[in-house]
Amino acid sequence: MIPRLNNWARSVLADPVTKLPKKFDDFKNVDGVPDARVYLKNSIGFTEWSDGQTSFEDLEVTKHYSNRKAPNFEKEIQNDALVYKQFKLKEPILDVGGSCGLLREFLTNDKKYLVVDPFIDVHKKVSFARQRDYKCLSSPLNFVAGVAEFLPIQSNSFETVHMRSMLDHVQIVDLCLLEAKRVLKSNGMLIIGVSIEGRPYGKSGKDLRFSILSKKIIKSLLILIGFKKFKDEHVWHPTYENLIKVITDNGFRINKIYWQPSWKGKVVYVSARNVS
Repeated sequence: MIPRLNNWARSVLADPVTKLPKKFDDFKNVDGVPDARVYLKNSIGFTEWSDGQTSFEDLEVTKHYSNRKAPNFEKEIQNDALVYKQFKLKEPILDVGGSCGLLREFLTNDKKYLVVDPFIDVHKKVSFARQRDYKCLSSPLNFVAGVAEFLPIQSNSFETVHMRSMLDHVQIVDLCLLEAKRVLKSNGMLIIGVSIEGRPYGKSGKDLRFSILSKKIIKSLLILIGFKKFKDEHVWHPTYENLIKVITDNGFRINKIYWQPSWKGKVVYVSARNVS
């Protein structure tokens, strides 16, 4: 996978703090990737976020890059394809926390699509197995290194903001959603996919199934005795109610709810309209 910003992607770049337009050449360049990352190092939650991000990146490398067993991703693609038959992703599309751009597998090649992700070296860690199964990885990717709290994107630039398996990894959830709202055009669509805590399908109450409780206990014990690979890289553990509240509190109107079948009520996708 080659990160390469085309003219369209360069035209929507902005300073992540001032939000004013900024040229590609004004960013620090790291192996062809503009580095627009801004960290809240002295704010509550930074240490937890930083530790979680490091664990996540290490896990990605171990599972999908260094693993000699070359896992097969065909089933994963089939399961995710069901999701994107449910939602219409209107371009331009901003994929926040989009990693190496796997969402492209479900888009046509002509779509205006850009990834913002803090994992600046992700393009160097795409395994042979992923390249084999995800055909989209053979195409250049519009990629900027940045964080969801400070998007290096001009306001009112996108019709769709996509956030899959990332909102539970960020430092400040509200700020991420406010940034999504800012870069979305009026009436644009936010799409979030995330694992939820509690009972399946968003039912109220804790999940008290023995299998779930025993896994949590065993995992905690393994971490305690030094098995760092079992450390939870997630920062936020939302219930379904938490998720809906934070979306609506930040200026969005829920449009559609879809529970991904393969996860049996533990992973939900929500589309929400940007409203004034």
